[in-house]
Amino acid sequence: MSGPVSAPAQEITPEDESLLEQVYTIYGSLSAFQLSNLTHVPGGPWDIATKTGGNYALIHDDLIKQHYKVKRAEANRQAAHD
Repeated sequence: MSGPVSAPAQEITPEDESLLEQVYTIYGSLSAFQLSNLTHVPGGPWDIATKTGGNYALIHDDLIKQHYKVKRAEANRQAAHD
């Protein structure tokens, strides 16, 4: 019989804590379906991975990083024009 698995204690940096708070503020109130719609957009990491590797394909970190790097640049450009 096994019990709960303990994760090693790890200190969260102030930068990481700030990022997590921002993510929660933006996405914390969304439903599972809303989050799924956001993450399964055409041309996004999930879409690319599943088209090349099937429904349970691994989504590589580099693909995710590149996707959100582009989204961040677009948001920054939009904010500069507002």
